[in-house]
Amino acid sequence: MMTIGDSIQRMDAVDKATGKVKYTAGKVSPGCMHARLVVSTEAHAGIRNIDPSGALGIPGVRAVLTGKDCPERTGPEIHDMPILAQDIVRYYGEPVALVVAEEEWQAVQGAALVKVDYHPLPIVNDVDQAVLPQAPLVHPAMLTYKLASDSVYPIPDSNIVNHIKIRKGDMDKGWNDSDVIVEGRFRIPQAAHCYMETKTTAAEIMGSGSIEVEASSQGPQGVKELMEEAFHLNEGRIHIKTSYVGGSYGGKVSPYPEMLAYIASRAVGGRKVSLVFTREQCFISVGSRMVASCTLKMGAKKDGRITALEARYHLDTGAYADTGPRMTLAVAARTGAPYDIPNIQTDSLCIYTNHVYSTSFRGFGHDTSIFCIVLGEHGLLGMAPALANALAAATGTEIDELPLKHEKLWQLARKGE
Repeated sequence: MMTIGDSIQRMDAVDKATGKVKYTAGKVSPGCMHARLVVSTEAHAGIRNIDPSGALGIPGVRAVLTGKDCPERTGPEIHDMPILAQDIVRYYGEPVALVVAEEEWQAVQGAALVKVDYHPLPIVNDVDQAVLPQAPLVHPAMLTYKLASDSVYPIPDSNIVNHIKIRKGDMDKGWNDSDVIVEGRFRIPQAAHCYMETKTTAAEIMGSGSIEVEASSQGPQGVKELMEEAFHLNEGRIHIKTSYVGGSYGGKVSPYPEMLAYIASRAVGGRKVSLVFTREQCFISVGSRMVASCTLKMGAKKDGRITALEARYHLDTGAYADTGPRMTLAVAARTGAPYDIPNIQTDSLCIYTNHVYSTSFRGFGHDTSIFCIVLGEHGLLGMAPALANALAAATGTEIDELPLKHEKLWQLARKGE
């Protein structure tokens, strides 16, 4: 019988430690074909022409796919993302073409020989600049895209794909009741997930019409649902096989690699095709943590009660929305947590830029607002010695330790003392 505190060895620990475990990339079967991506070298540009002739001259290359071969658009919140770029690239590293060959080295050589002629367009390179009236539009046709969620509110003629508002109490009263007011601006940078196994998948269309997909994915059901919707397939005939994920941290939820493998298999008569992203492509071509630019204003009384909070979050969802609109809601919802604040005004904006798209990343946006609240709280303590003394006395904490004792501050705030 197991008891609390026992050290229990994981069933797969020995196999992982000795290298016996087979991850998705290590399960390539004989006869499996290989695909390699061609990605954009421009952050925002029109595609004048794609010349695949060099790739098609490589022995063993069977197909070169472009956006013209897959007109479908997809996305978990709004259908704004093409499987391969169509007419325009919107971020450096965006998939532009897919080379399918008998051997991996042939696909690699073929991808290097695909020539793309670009016409550069104005770049939206900062999330704060993206909301200015004169900012170039990343998606001029945004309102024509199909919404996949009823909680997404795009703003016409802008780069704002979602805007969540929270209004609580009377802000004027909150500021008037405050003995101390602090304001701050905070910026949370982009970060890559750096999972151990890169994005890896394989797809095969069987003679029966069923689709067999091997995926290094933490969300196989989501892969099925979005493939069914994008390609008008029978979801029951899509079989997703996952083994060891090889790390994820939120970065292996999106189904785009599996969709690429599917169209590759479709192009070569249903044969099995493996697609392994390079490490560089995992940095520049697939989702990362969302950049956040935050403006915060907090007011408090000398006895420690927070009386008002005003927050504005500019959240960089990149060139495509992915889960950005959903995380925008999460950021807004956690604005006042964990404190009982009577007066709150929050604006959480999900904004397009010409950066790689953002996706789920440890905390799913909740950490953004909590990070800002904690820094604002530190500002209150730093500006008001009397407030710090009151909090220290109420919580039995040394003043120097207050920033490390948020759980006691939480309890104090919830009691309203």
